[in-house]
Amino acid sequence: MRLDFKNLSIISEKGKLPNLPFLKIKNEILGVDYNLTVIYTSKEKNLELNKKYRSKDYIPNILTFPISEDEGEMYISRGVAYTQYKDFSMHYKKYLLLLIIHGCLHLKGMGHDTKKDLENMLQLENDIADKHWKHCKSK
Repeated sequence: MRLDFKNLSIISEKGKLPNLPFLKIKNEILGVDYNLTVIYTSKEKNLELNKKYRSKDYIPNILTFPISEDEGEMYISRGVAYTQYKDFSMHYKKYLLLLIIHGCLHLKGMGHDTKKDLENMLQLENDIADKHWKHCKSK
């Protein structure tokens, strides 16, 4: 399944796509001219990408790859997300929303290498998620 918007493509290798405000979040964090491709993948695909491009041997919930200053890709492992959301005592779609926000913040240049950076990123993620989540709950 594939959805295309102006400067945003969302691809699911398997299954349907969640109804989330992808475009609004992308535009808010990365800007309207940023070209983003979001790909929902398998655990195996994210493990393969993580090994190949980051030399890491674990399955990440999300991977982001900046292609240029105004273009990037985001790979979300549905299987990992579906396993992890329960650990955070939240709705599955809200966890996906947080992952999308997290990925956009990474593409914007934010990181979480220090405790302070992590706290700042988590606070910003939650602020953005709360603003958008209220519009998704009934969907």
